[in-house]
Amino acid sequence: MSGLIKALNKLRYQEKCRIVWPSGLETTAEMDTISETDNGLEEDDSGYREYHAAYLRLVSVDSPRDGQYITVGRLFEVSDQEKPASIYSLEGRLLWSDLGTVGPDQFDVVRLADGQEGTVLDIYVMPGLPTGFEIEIPAHGGEWELRTVTIEQIAGIVWRA
Repeated sequence: MSGLIKALNKLRYQEKCRIVWPSGLETTAEMDTISETDNGLEEDDSGYREYHAAYLRLVSVDSPRDGQYITVGRLFEVSDQEKPASIYSLEGRLLWSDLGTVGPDQFDVVRLADGQEGTVLDIYVMPGLPTGFEIEIPAHGGEWELRTVTIEQIAGIVWRA
């Protein structure tokens, strides 16, 4: 199961989220189900592929459509074949992003500009503010410390979850 589907699998049935598509289209959708599917080719075809997909119900279109016809209330597929740019909770917390465009994801291990390494526990996206990354780093005496940093304070990604 891909990271995208794992992230969507954490949503409860009918829990809403905000989806941003590579075209810039923004939608609100509610989780329905996750299942295995295929690309529609015959099993003996060399291009045949099985994969997991999440099915969400479109609740609203939150940005201009530029002539796109979209039916509110219908189910649509999200998968590695139909991949959004990012998915957020309704509170603005980043749930998943196309890692090639956004930076570290939840549970990645990062190296901070000061040389310390830690695990990204949460990502906060709030309008008008820089994205915040809550990082768990080792402290003295075997304790752990939480530090919230911006992308500018992250020197690199050591390991992707």
